[in-house]
Amino acid sequence: MLGHAHGRAGHQDEAKELLLRLKQMAATRYVSAYGLAVLHLGLEDRERALAHLELAVQQRCELLVYVGIDPRLDELRSDERFQEIQRRVLG
Repeated sequence: MLGHAHGRAGHQDEAKELLLRLKQMAATRYVSAYGLAVLHLGLEDRERALAHLELAVQQRCELLVYVGIDPRLDELRSDERFQEIQRRVLG
């Protein structure tokens, strides 16, 4: 959440630093693909956000229960790829 907030506030360097740290952590422990998707949205990278949401579906990430209501995902709602993800998750 902090990385998303930094990105939206225009603090790109801080958001990118958090993203790098999370990717490094992912080498040794679980890092939520959903969280990475949200962070990428904070950096205005819709393509990587969608890719990570797809990965979250494949990993059956528990945070996907929020895909229908998370306001941080609002900018993706008109994208057909997001709509397909949402259909698969929420039925």
